[in-house]
Amino acid sequence: MNQLYGRLPIFAQNLACGWAGRIRAHQRFTPYFRDTLAEWEGSRQGPSEALREIQRTRLHRLVERCRRHVPQHRDLPPTSEARDPREAISRTLKGIPPLHKADYGARPRDFVAPDIP
Repeated sequence: MNQLYGRLPIFAQNLACGWAGRIRAHQRFTPYFRDTLAEWEGSRQGPSEALREIQRTRLHRLVERCRRHVPQHRDLPPTSEARDPREAISRTLKGIPPLHKADYGARPRDFVAPDIP
């Protein structure tokens, strides 16, 4: 493919790059991307407590997903049920042990969720 590209005249190289860029943009900027971006932009101006509640919810989803799918993290404690989002986030994060490079190096597959292709 690179040999063909190098033989093309400049205008055709520009067309090929533009075409490839459109394909890549279409693959990257899916409806999921646009919905997530709109959600983030909409939350940007919210009160700090509302933002902390969003953080708490996302942390809860992440920890629960890791407990279900990632072998290394199956023994994580459940997320905190504290009413105050700031306290719940703090308690949840304190329950997650630090990751050491040696642990990852010894068993890298234990850190990958098998449900993701």
